[in-house]
Amino acid sequence: MEKALVIGAIVGEFKCESFKDPGTGRIRVRPLGNQSLPTKIVIECSSSERKAHPVGTKFRI
Repeated sequence: MEKALVIGAIVGEFKCESFKDPGTGRIRVRPLGNQSLPTKIVIECSSSERKAHPVGTKFRI
């Protein structure tokens, strides 16, 4: 059974990537696949951190 995600909850360490949101043109962060998080969610991350690296950068949060 999959655990429900709670908005604002701290999930733990996971791998993610930055991407350009086609709807808004903003740089966002999403989880990479094969983890306990769905890849369609957007992860909260500081705008300075998102802008400091090129789109497509993979990192661990």
